[in-house]
Amino acid sequence: MFACWVAVFPEGTTSDGRGLRRFMPSLLQPAVELDCPIVPAALRYRTLDGEPTSAPAYIDDIGMWQSLRHIVSAPGIIAELQFGEPIPPDGHRRELAAQAEKSVAGLLGVQVQSSGAGGVAS
Repeated sequence: MFACWVAVFPEGTTSDGRGLRRFMPSLLQPAVELDCPIVPAALRYRTLDGEPTSAPAYIDDIGMWQSLRHIVSAPGIIAELQFGEPIPPDGHRRELAAQAEKSVAGLLGVQVQSSGAGGVAS
């Protein structure tokens, strides 16, 4: 039996970690085609005091070197990685993206942001 793991960031971008952006269903299409379960994962960063930090954020106009300087100048960063229950790849990628987004939002303790007309876009 052949097993393969592929990691994607279904938001299709990075953020400062304070919220959750819309998941892009098209990024889950390979899991549907290969019949691979989707394992939701939530990643967040905290200071040594347990406060959220955006020091590792690689966003907006921040370049790689500036981002690395933020990381190494922080007194300590703790990366927290949590996994949700696997989601079987049954159904359309839109529904799978909505399920994964809801699971990750629950792990992070944030609300799912509405994308306007009826959920996630394809």
